[in-house]
Amino acid sequence: YIEQLRDLHSAESQVEAVAPAIIDAATNETLKTAIRHHHQAAQQRQQQIKAIVEKHGAKATGHKCKGMEGLIKEAKDMVGEHDDAPGAVLDAGIITHAQRMLHYELAGFGTVNTYAQELGADASFFQEVLDQTYDADRTLPDLAANTINPKAEA
Repeated sequence: YIEQLRDLHSAESQVEAVAPAIIDAATNETLKTAIRHHHQAAQQRQQQIKAIVEKHGAKATGHKCKGMEGLIKEAKDMVGEHDDAPGAVLDAGIITHAQRMLHYELAGFGTVNTYAQELGADASFFQEVLDQTYDADRTLPDLAANTINPKAEA
């Protein structure tokens, strides 16, 4: 449980650090808003996870989530390699990579939520985080299908 929490703390910290650059690269205002909202929530989650880990007598820091590190590197590489692409094309790529990061978070928070339920600790917080992350995950494909991808195809 604590190991997974530390991994999520690191993942959220990395998301928090990269989000401003991704927001700046995005051209669609709705996409910028969605990423900004998730960024703000990541900041809050990171602090809450830290408090939960410390409540259990451990340190949240000192671990690097290599999974999220790889996903973020791929996103940054894509933005750097395609920064001259038409806005909708770049935005479609940003959505692709944002969803990969969201799915990583969903897997981590789903696991931690299961552990928390079994341990009888912190489960309501992690269920709320899962619900928020699922909402974010539904927003991006809708935005892609209804707005960004049709423009990118043009």
